[in-house]
Amino acid sequence: MAIPQLSPEERQAALEKAKAARIKRAKVRDDLKSGKLTLKKVL
Repeated sequence: MAIPQLSPEERQAALEKAKAARIKRAKVRDDLKSGKLTLKKVL
């Protein structure tokens, strides 16, 4: 499957969405490590 060509605006939106997802995953990972969250709650 070929990668779709994105306009600059679409690319920027995709980058921001990916950044938000990375930040959210990092927070969940940190909360798991600190004990604020359990794996059962995450899943």
